[in-house]
Amino acid sequence: MASSPSPRSEAEVTAVLEEFERRHRVFGLTIGGISLWRILRFEISFTMQNLGLSRPMASKREILASMFSAVRQLFVAPRGIQYLGATMSSALRTFDGRGWRDIYFDPIIDGIGGGGKMLYVDAPGFEQHARGAVRQPVFNDTSVVALSAVLGRIFGVRGHDDVFQTLSRTIVNDLGLPEFTAERIRRKYSVLIWRSWLYRIVLRRLRPGCVMIPNSGQFALFLAARALGIPFVEMQHGIFSENHPDSLPAEALEFDQGAMLLPDFLTVYGSWWGDLLKDSALGRLGRIREVGASWIESARALRQRQFSTDPDRPVVTLTSQGTGVEQLADLVAAFLKLYPGPLQFNIRLHPGYEIGTSHYESRFSGDDRVKLWPGNSRPDTFEMIAMSDLHLSVSSACHYEALGIGTPTGVLALPGHELVLDLVRRNDAALVDNPAALAMMVKNRAWPTVSNRVSDQYFRRDHIENIRALLAECGDMGKIN
Repeated sequence: MASSPSPRSEAEVTAVLEEFERRHRVFGLTIGGISLWRILRFEISFTMQNLGLSRPMASKREILASMFSAVRQLFVAPRGIQYLGATMSSALRTFDGRGWRDIYFDPIIDGIGGGGKMLYVDAPGFEQHARGAVRQPVFNDTSVVALSAVLGRIFGVRGHDDVFQTLSRTIVNDLGLPEFTAERIRRKYSVLIWRSWLYRIVLRRLRPGCVMIPNSGQFALFLAARALGIPFVEMQHGIFSENHPDSLPAEALEFDQGAMLLPDFLTVYGSWWGDLLKDSALGRLGRIREVGASWIESARALRQRQFSTDPDRPVVTLTSQGTGVEQLADLVAAFLKLYPGPLQFNIRLHPGYEIGTSHYESRFSGDDRVKLWPGNSRPDTFEMIAMSDLHLSVSSACHYEALGIGTPTGVLALPGHELVLDLVRRNDAALVDNPAALAMMVKNRAWPTVSNRVSDQYFRRDHIENIRALLAECGDMGKIN
């Protein structure tokens, strides 16, 4: 039996894709003013990285319930929202005395009046969170996502066979991805068209002054907003560097810019990210804004207010990413044998890719120093990092979030860690080569300290005021439109 291809880093795949784009000029293959390559680029990159990740889907019951309630929600939803945050159920990760809170938009709505949320169910395990949310969405757009997927398959776009076939043939022959058939590309485009049409119905009803999304790739919502003259803001999610497949290179600007589906603004966490993206398409257009993140500011305050190290019992929090689980578990097991002393070792599972604790349960159930935390459990990930002596992961956005909070972070040298080696080269994170090195680090408490300067470059302060200034820019755009 042939072995599966080895995983490749995001940077390795990006280099291949940019050469492919220069050679075949695939950004120029458009239908209806939309670049087909643009809407495929993330999926192509994800496939080529071969990470072995599979995101569990929401339950059919949740999807059906959202579809039945959609019409009622449209009738009762308020009109003329100043700004609309298009979020997801897995963002309901922090809990206060009133219930679950969305990490992206609830703090903004608390600080800046006139906003509302639209939510779709993106992962199982958050149904109770959604029911117990402090602030309910004005519309659940799971129905839009589900219905458009059906309509796009039944009523696909006709014609343009030559364009679909040309792109498919180029991808198959040059990148070696036979699964990207002309029919698959046509189906993806058809779903996009139906989804943007449904979103236009929703946005016409809500009439927001601005749409904000906490991730990339929401092309249907972008097309709907653009058709109605509504400013569109894409917000950084996770590690968004010049190598992210949705961060288009400046060369894409040689083609029809409207076909590239570029947001009006991209918000990033801090100056480090802005510098990384300055030569990207959005950087060249001057559309990047540094705004920080509310969940980091809350966790910073918690650490400053409550954290005090216990010299006899260090707290280490490892954030798992759903990939390389066996190797990660082997490293942790070897470390625990080498470090017999008192310890609280938290393993926090990924909220989207890891359901339950089965990967680690059998390995560590006999060691009372280890505690497994599902991704949807309390306390939230950022609280745990804030109340830890040391954070560990392989190549997670949590490395940067730990630094923003002020918690030292260590990079475990397992496959994929190359993505965050810049942190090690800058001496902002420690590289952990093997279990013995980790045991020595914990024994000697030899992790680096995090200065305010380091923290601020990854996550700018005064998030709410930065968002307020961004919304003012959106307001000026809306007047022009």
